[in-house]
Amino acid sequence: MAGTRRCKLRWKPSDSDQVIGYRLYWSTGKTVSYDSNFLELGNVTEVYLPEVLKLNPRSDLHIMLGVTAMDIAGNESDMVILSKPYHTMAPQAPEALLLSN
Repeated sequence: MAGTRRCKLRWKPSDSDQVIGYRLYWSTGKTVSYDSNFLELGNVTEVYLPEVLKLNPRSDLHIMLGVTAMDIAGNESDMVILSKPYHTMAPQAPEALLLSN
């Protein structure tokens, strides 16, 4: 099965002692916002892509990513956005594999 290179997405933790976790927002459009799909990540500062998004590596997607911090009251920080999209497409397989003497 085709695969996309495994990448680690990481960020510096919030300075606030009230933070209990982070959200990873993602969108296949040109922008990512609070209205985009998101995952609750817990209190971690790194995740592996594409595993965390559970995407099909045969899909040609450019994914915009953003991370926010969450506090115990449910308040959410401003979003930090990855400066360029994450590309998910695996290359085409080679063809006509032959064995000769």
